[in-house]
Amino acid sequence: MSINISDRLSVQIAALTVVQLSAFGMTLRRKGHITQKEGVVLYALVLVLGMIVIFDDLQRRSLINLAFFFGNTAAVFRMYLGMNKYYLWSGVVAVLTLLMRNGLLNDDMIPYSLAMNVSSWILLLGTSYLKHR
Repeated sequence: MSINISDRLSVQIAALTVVQLSAFGMTLRRKGHITQKEGVVLYALVLVLGMIVIFDDLQRRSLINLAFFFGNTAAVFRMYLGMNKYYLWSGVVAVLTLLMRNGLLNDDMIPYSLAMNVSSWILLLGTSYLKHR
């Protein structure tokens, strides 16, 4: 029997590890055991560790292109169009739920998921360039 990586709770445990190690790093910093620079480095390493686990999980479940598409598109709507975050994430959840119920929540099931991913990066970078010009 094949075990899906999400069945092993790897993402949830990684998120918990990030939170706990970040809190531990802040405690070390507050008590003067590490410098601010060392605290920032520790925090960055913990975040990178968590992101590696999350990316691995998304890749194994063939969701990486859709995840980037939704994340980048949400970033554009939030940061550059000023959309309310509660409406935005409610809409994302509604769309993801609809895709999941129809068996389409998978990069392999959506024929243009790679193109959607690439276009969302172009949109995000383009709007960022125009905003900060």
